[in-house]
Amino acid sequence: MAMTREIKIGLLVLVVFAGSLWLYNYIKGKNILTMDNSYFIEYSNIDRLEVSDPVLVRGFEIGTVIDIGLKEGDFQTIVVQVTLNEGMKLPKTTEANIVTTSLTGEKAIEMNFPAPCSGDNCLPSGSTIKGRTVGFVESVVGTDDLERSIKDLSGGVGGLLDSLSIQLSNKDNPNAIGQVFMAIDQTTANLNRATATLEGMLNANQQYFNQVMSNMAQVTKAINNQSTSIEVLLENTAQFTEKLNELELDSTLNQTKATMLAGEKSLSTLQTTLDSTSHSLHQLTDVLRSLNNGEGTAGKLIKDEELYNHLNKASENLETLLQDLQERPGRYINLSVIGGRREK
Repeated sequence: MAMTREIKIGLLVLVVFAGSLWLYNYIKGKNILTMDNSYFIEYSNIDRLEVSDPVLVRGFEIGTVIDIGLKEGDFQTIVVQVTLNEGMKLPKTTEANIVTTSLTGEKAIEMNFPAPCSGDNCLPSGSTIKGRTVGFVESVVGTDDLERSIKDLSGGVGGLLDSLSIQLSNKDNPNAIGQVFMAIDQTTANLNRATATLEGMLNANQQYFNQVMSNMAQVTKAINNQSTSIEVLLENTAQFTEKLNELELDSTLNQTKATMLAGEKSLSTLQTTLDSTSHSLHQLTDVLRSLNNGEGTAGKLIKDEELYNHLNKASENLETLLQDLQERPGRYINLSVIGGRREK
């Protein structure tokens, strides 16, 4: 009987789900198609260890970190779950150390054990192992090499310090560092002498210092005695300030400002008047100068002597005529009276 369409779709979905599950676990470092051994390792600090970091034995990868979490009920312990490749077994004496594998800080778990195991000497799958985190220097150098390097370094540094001490203690050493330390010793000696001198001066002038301190105490006492007066003075100052505030200084200043503006306006008007007066004086000066120079009719009347003489003579003739007219009006005026005779 041929498969129906629904059965084919169901099988396809099952295959896709199984493939996704296998891919997810494979990305996490666990191959569910192999029979791996799983172990739990407890740490107090994992130093940024991550899921999918490798598990090593002497640098060879034998497994992968598949899970990291806090121990249930104990927030001080971190539990790391690892899986090992098929056929890999760990002795009961195994130490699981977190090490740094590169300068960029990549981490791995290094399984240390003296020899392979067999039978009951091997840890069963699901066992718990105590682990520790190894520092960067120990991870790079190794425990045995680190101890040997520290011993060599201590010996070399000790010899270097001995040589340096001998060189620095030699007064005839022309080396610059030796001279610097000698200068420091001399400076220290000078400071000691200066300190002793200063102490002697202080001891010699102790009486004067005591007198100064006594005077300061008296001054302080006097200030304390005058504290009431000082308080009254401060209170009076506060009252004076309050009175100043009550005087409405802002209004007074505004009035003063308005008065000054009016004064400035009056000064501007006065300046305009002075300018006009100055202009009129200039015109009067021009007229007087013209008269003085004999320019125009008025100037000629003032400066022309002949015209003056004619005018003077005409004035005299006019005065004579008026006098004669007053004395003999009939000579100049003819009046005819009705019934009368014309005067000759």
